[in-house]
Amino acid sequence: MDGNKDEAQKCRRLAENYLKEGNKERAFKFLHKAQKLYPSKEVEDLIESLSKNGMSTGAKHQTRDENLRHRTANGSATHSAPEEKNYTPEQAEAVKKIKKCKDYYEILGVNKEATEPELKKAYKKLALQFHPDKNRAPGASEAFKAIGNAFAVLSDPEKRRRYDQYGDENPQPQIYRNHNDYSRGFEADITPEELFNMFFGGFGGISGGRVFMQRRHNHGRRHRPQQFHEEEENEPPLLHSLLQFMPILLLVGLSLMSSFMLQDPPYSLSRTGSYYIRRETPKRKIPFYVQEGFEDQYENKIHMIEKRVEDDYIGRLQSQCYRERQYREEVRARARFWRDQALLNRANDMQMKSCEALEKIAAEG
Repeated sequence: MDGNKDEAQKCRRLAENYLKEGNKERAFKFLHKAQKLYPSKEVEDLIESLSKNGMSTGAKHQTRDENLRHRTANGSATHSAPEEKNYTPEQAEAVKKIKKCKDYYEILGVNKEATEPELKKAYKKLALQFHPDKNRAPGASEAFKAIGNAFAVLSDPEKRRRYDQYGDENPQPQIYRNHNDYSRGFEADITPEELFNMFFGGFGGISGGRVFMQRRHNHGRRHRPQQFHEEEENEPPLLHSLLQFMPILLLVGLSLMSSFMLQDPPYSLSRTGSYYIRRETPKRKIPFYVQEGFEDQYENKIHMIEKRVEDDYIGRLQSQCYRERQYREEVRARARFWRDQALLNRANDMQMKSCEALEKIAAEG
């Protein structure tokens, strides 16, 4: 918790510096981060003051900037010929439709009971439709990212459960949100580009995952891709094929080596694969699963293994309990910030199963 306090103080100092520079948007962001890391009355008052007094000013500046950009764009348009559109009206309309979506289910076009195969089918169809190499309409990149993030969150059972329960977790007022904020408060563990490459990269698709990644990293060096393809075409076909399959062969070889060198663990806390024979520790009655021949193989070590099972089980509970408490505090902080009594009640009523199990073990001694 002390670490969180130090980080919160750093965020607060950054916010104060941004306020001195007149950058209210960045200041609001770091104040909110500080409050999330270590809630305090001082930061809460600063956020409230900035929300009441700073938003109108920020909106005026934003409007003036937009008007200036608009006038500049109109002025330059009179001196230059209009650029040829390389996208269709249907593509532009499809992008607008994605931007108007209110939640991840609507983005993917599925209902809330959608199964994983249905999510994959919807994602593959939309990802190909909105990939920046195919759809060059304004905002297509943001729509593509929103589609990837929607699939990554809804295909993860835990993230999907939290999303269904609490919805959009981003508490910033709309004026402070970036217009490219496609995460909606839920960050996926994988980028939309990486997700696309997992589905289509290297095996056809639009133009291959490799080209899309070059677009991301090689700005300003447009001669490189052409040179890359020329070198690739000059490689002998056999050598090129071997190079393509080399990583797969290496992985297979390492897997075979590890299967001979590594011994299976003596137990598992959950039933899986060959660990299907159920046992319990004699002291705390904690269930665990072993393979056939367990008693013969570990005849003189069973007592020691049962002790390890209990230690592992308690360690897992401690980790899960910490996450439960941390998540509850995050929800409480949001509820206090927005003075949302219903959300605060929901946070207070959250089930803390792992923490309750730990308390029960501690009471038993």
